[in-house]
Amino acid sequence: MSEGCIVPAWLTGEDHAWLRAFLVELHRLEGATLEEFRKAFEGTIMPACIAWNAPPRAVRGLGSLIPSVWMPAIVSAARPSEIRQILFEAAASGLSRDEAIRRTADVLQIDPSEVLPGAYADRSGERKLAAPEGPISPAWMARHYNQALARSLLLRSSELSLRIAGADASLAMAAKMLRLECAWTQDEHGGKVIVTGPLALVHHTTRYGHALVRFLGELRKAGPWTCTARCCLKESQTPLPVNVSHSDPIGASAMPSCRPKATPENQVLRAFRSMPGGWIAVRESEALRVGSDVFFPDIKVVRGDEEVRLEWVGFHTSAHLQRRLGRLRSAGVGAYVLCADEAMCSGAIHDGPSILRYRGKVPIPALLETIERVAGETRSAA
Repeated sequence: MSEGCIVPAWLTGEDHAWLRAFLVELHRLEGATLEEFRKAFEGTIMPACIAWNAPPRAVRGLGSLIPSVWMPAIVSAARPSEIRQILFEAAASGLSRDEAIRRTADVLQIDPSEVLPGAYADRSGERKLAAPEGPISPAWMARHYNQALARSLLLRSSELSLRIAGADASLAMAAKMLRLECAWTQDEHGGKVIVTGPLALVHHTTRYGHALVRFLGELRKAGPWTCTARCCLKESQTPLPVNVSHSDPIGASAMPSCRPKATPENQVLRAFRSMPGGWIAVRESEALRVGSDVFFPDIKVVRGDEEVRLEWVGFHTSAHLQRRLGRLRSAGVGAYVLCADEAMCSGAIHDGPSILRYRGKVPIPALLETIERVAGETRSAA
């Protein structure tokens, strides 16, 4: 904390000495169980790092990440569930402990010494650490820790304010693919994006938070960027600002990025190839700038000199839809339809003449009816 702001304690080159000590102790534990690692962490790893003036909180934070990096594996001569079943049935038949173990070993054709360790090898504490492939360096560990720290802050955010070089269409497409709540503006200083954080939602907070983390991985395509996130570290705490930028050692290029998949937009484009009524659907490739506001419609449907723009809304609240419609009306962008999946709604559902609500697949007849209604209202107002 500094002057009312959260200041992330990133790991840098100055931390490499104690990170190297951490790795030395960790490599000695390769093949150990998670339970053995937890005991060794307090007994050897923590003291070794503290001897190099490591911050205790950072050491503990890195220790909590080890199970997700040194992926714990089930190491057993046979399936643990099979071992338990045969062993327990043998014991229940009246055999002695040693006889039950030998019977189990004979049935599964394994060594008797492998029976008891294998019977519980699938328990979380008995799974064994396996080092990831490739070289592991102090710099790699620092980057992994910093990315985890950035993720934890994003998952506790209520709003993000991003400054980028411009209203980048590829970045907007990434946000759309991830179904994030965004408002885009452009001024003399470049592009600005206000992104709703997961704590502002009532439902879907975890899914939305992970989508937001993936969006951070897309920022590398936007050039220099800065981000001010309002985060709550405690449930009762008022959100406090935290500043992050491309210059921080979080390795944004290594963050998981979004991948295109089947979308409702593609469903609509396919459906309109043979749509009655004369409407033709095309993908809208250009941003729509009205004053300082920037809109990124997904599809434009055209019939003669009539056109209606369609935009898909991802995770949203009723207040978000109302704000979006208000901005569209005040900007005077013309006929516009917002398509909202009810499965991504958080809180009360907001309806309106320019909103198409659906669940799962887009109901094409209802969409066509909405387009006709909005187009008619636009003609009447002209």
